[in-house]
Amino acid sequence: MEGCTVIDRLSEPLGFSDLTSDEEFFIILFRDWQRRGPTRAVAEHALARFLLEDRVYPALNSVFSAFDMVQTADAEAAEDSILLSEREETLLTKLAGMFPDHGHVTDIEVRPADEITRSGHDRMFADIDRSYWQTTTLLAGQI
Repeated sequence: MEGCTVIDRLSEPLGFSDLTSDEEFFIILFRDWQRRGPTRAVAEHALARFLLEDRVYPALNSVFSAFDMVQTADAEAAEDSILLSEREETLLTKLAGMFPDHGHVTDIEVRPADEITRSGHDRMFADIDRSYWQTTTLLAGQI
């Protein structure tokens, strides 16, 4: 990514390789929250039971509120992509700095999306993967 301008780097989507383990956790949790149960209450209850002994449990209501703020009515559940959507980047920014307010949950760190270095590695791998499957599909049609 040498020679890229600041604008180029900010237009590059974030990928999982750019994130810390805490940031990855919240993106995966958000994607799971979108898919679970027929209602938000069912999804949140299931996740709360799953995370009962987790260090993030005391802050779950705030985390779910942040999820709800970035979720739009017309949004589909996230695909299983190594690249983050704009909503997921917005979520990281909303979660950033939230945890020191929850006392003993201070060991969780989430950075605002615009402070995360965008390596471009995940975009490259996604492009290679998409190209491979397009070529494979094209070749399969010729057999």
